[in-house]
Amino acid sequence: MAVEFDEDVQRRPATFYVETWNQHAAGSGGIARSTNSVEGWHYWLQSLFRCHHPTVWSFMTGIQRDIQRQKALFMQATTGVAHPSAKKYRSLNDRVARAVAAYGRAEVLVYLRSIAYLSHS
Repeated sequence: MAVEFDEDVQRRPATFYVETWNQHAAGSGGIARSTNSVEGWHYWLQSLFRCHHPTVWSFMTGIQRDIQRQKALFMQATTGVAHPSAKKYRSLNDRVARAVAAYGRAEVLVYLRSIAYLSHS
């Protein structure tokens, strides 16, 4: 059964622009494709408090410790200290970059399946 589209129908603009959710540039540019870094920071923050509902004082102490850590990481980054990622993540990033670079040279379904496979690796 074929789906027919009425060209006279007015559609409202999309809620989010394609550029907002499209990850094509992230895959080819080696940019983080997920929120794992934020999740890592959240785990670090939870480990600072050692409980789910800290008191005001332990919360303030934990935030001060986190500020000191963030300052130290910033200073390390500005002086050129490198924190290389694990080999498996570098390999995965290379595989994603190769798959994204192949966009347009392979069939669309093959491309989508390869990206879907890599997203679960």
